[in-house]
Amino acid sequence: KQMIRRIFAFGLPSFIMNALSSFMVTFVNLFLVAYSDTAIAFFGAYFKVQQLIVMTVNGLIQGCLPVMRFNYGAGSSERLHSAFRYGTALVTGMMILGTLAVILFPAQILGLFTASEAMRSFGISAMRIMATSYLFCGLSTMISTYFQATEKVGSSMAIQLCRQFLFLVPALWCLDKLFQLNGIWLAFPAAETVTFLVAFAMMAWHHHKKPQQYVLKEKGKKQNYHR
Repeated sequence: KQMIRRIFAFGLPSFIMNALSSFMVTFVNLFLVAYSDTAIAFFGAYFKVQQLIVMTVNGLIQGCLPVMRFNYGAGSSERLHSAFRYGTALVTGMMILGTLAVILFPAQILGLFTASEAMRSFGISAMRIMATSYLFCGLSTMISTYFQATEKVGSSMAIQLCRQFLFLVPALWCLDKLFQLNGIWLAFPAAETVTFLVAFAMMAWHHHKKPQQYVLKEKGKKQNYHR
């Protein structure tokens, strides 16, 4: 039973991330319905493009999870942090490429969905605005996965909730009131930026709180080895 509870706890952040993604689309459409069916159709097309980029990067991040988890359990802080650094570097590079692709070729991407002129009139700028959130999205997810690997499940879930609910929903409501349709697109980079800042602060706090955690594990491992 304890093993089942641990498996459930460690898998919960990934489940929440996927579940909130569906909720987010539905919630955004509730805002877009006030403008036009074209806006809803555009967001559906854009979300497919975004998921192609984000899910590719998430696959890489999930590949880092067992590596970080193994080294955490083995008490190897050096390898744990090395895996995190390399994973973060790859995520950064891939998200920058995805951002550039959407910013530089929004018209061509919309052309794949046979977008109308009405959709192109606001869709090109909307894609460029939302693409600026990709890097912060990737970094926040990487930090969340690091927490998941190091048994800080609550912190991992908190980051996912911030990304797609706690910060996004207020941002949508406020920016929609201020900037109308453009405010909805601006809500995504705003929420992702604030989430990344919170995630970074949480990680710095955890390291400051327990700086000797991995050192003690490594010492215990070496003592057992010499016995």
